[in-house]
Amino acid sequence: MQELGMVKITSDKQIKVLVLTGSLGHGHIQVANAIREMADRWDHHQVNVEIIDYMELVSPNLHDISSTCFLQWVKHFPSSYGLLFEMTRKDRMLAQFIKSIRFTSLKPLIQRIEDEQPDVIISTLPAASAAVSKIKERGLIDCPAVTVITDHTDHSFWLHPYTDKYWVGSEDAKNKLLRQGIPASSIEITGIPVRPVFYETYDQTLLREQYGLNQEATTILLMGGGCGLIDSTLLRSLEEAEWTRSLAVCRNLRPE
Repeated sequence: MQELGMVKITSDKQIKVLVLTGSLGHGHIQVANAIREMADRWDHHQVNVEIIDYMELVSPNLHDISSTCFLQWVKHFPSSYGLLFEMTRKDRMLAQFIKSIRFTSLKPLIQRIEDEQPDVIISTLPAASAAVSKIKERGLIDCPAVTVITDHTDHSFWLHPYTDKYWVGSEDAKNKLLRQGIPASSIEITGIPVRPVFYETYDQTLLREQYGLNQEATTILLMGGGCGLIDSTLLRSLEEAEWTRSLAVCRNLRPE
């Protein structure tokens, strides 16, 4: 018998899954889509996956602005972002203070959960995980709450007291959570979900022809996330390297 987020999948009952994600970066949404595509490979009568952009739901007038500001911050001031990231990695005073602030109302999410009546809620965004945990703390929902950590990290913003299960990408990530005090029974090593298309086998020669790549040259695939945040100096260095003749770039990377 298969299981999805602590809920047994049987042939006599459709499982309703609510996936909460957000557009702060592209990885959170990609993981949500991967979960839906994997579920689609099961019988549609068994699992129904609904994806909701949490940021758009709770802050429809500001989510585009906040997403743009966040990406510009990471792109142009990476040092300050990295500093705050490290300062809040552990669940200490600063992290607890930031996590205690409610930047948006929980009412839209509570209403949506009441409307959907999911069997399990899966969050791929730290803010969504925090909101679901808070709603469970208030006793307003009792379905399992699963958090998919979309990086190999134990950052405190992912960790919340009423999360029932954490899906992590590796043994190392699990050990980090254990050191943070998360019980082993609440951690499952699933790998970071990727779309089923990446599990398929492809003909390399045909792919090189399709994308106009030299059949003999060394080809590099750069993956800089959904926003292509790779230093342009690295890109130029690879383009000028004698040992490579082709360069494949993933997602939205553009040299400056």
